[in-house]
Amino acid sequence: MRRVLALLASILLFPSLAIAQTPDCRLPDPWYCLNPSGLIIIRQGNQTTWSVGGVLLPRTVKVVTQTPEGKDVAYFRFPSLIQAPYPAPTPTGAPANLQIEIPDPHGLVYVDGELVRGTGTTRQMLSPKLSPGKAYPLRVRGTYVVGDNFLIEDKQVVLRAGETTAFAFDGKQALSVPMKKEWIGPPPQAK
Repeated sequence: MRRVLALLASILLFPSLAIAQTPDCRLPDPWYCLNPSGLIIIRQGNQTTWSVGGVLLPRTVKVVTQTPEGKDVAYFRFPSLIQAPYPAPTPTGAPANLQIEIPDPHGLVYVDGELVRGTGTTRQMLSPKLSPGKAYPLRVRGTYVVGDNFLIEDKQVVLRAGETTAFAFDGKQALSVPMKKEWIGPPPQAK
């Protein structure tokens, strides 16, 4: 029984030299690179760091910082060396750029039913970060006035991470509603 306990203690408490010599250590806990297993207690100024685990068990790090308002405690968890010494980077993605040409500078643009504020004949929109390699379909609606007609036009577009999608509302596939002459002029004056 003592031999089993000694073997477990040596596995859990002593560092693995193969990992300790790894030149490409990028984890936020610098002591993890120098001593990837065992129990580590570090005190610096008003901060105390406790770190345990590493080879068989996940490394758990507890950072206690004394502030005038009281203790501030933060916990971190790293995978064990058996699970994965370095987590794989996740794809960050990139935003997509949407460029819309509309003939009326005061026309309205809706993206998936939501009004997008802006004026001008060219509208630029930037999406949130999108996953690379995926297609994101959007329905874009433009409502604008050309001459004596009110036009409503829908377009289907596809966004992809890091790409620019440009199109124009040209009125070829628009629903056209003729406007009365009295609607076009300035608003009537109050007496």
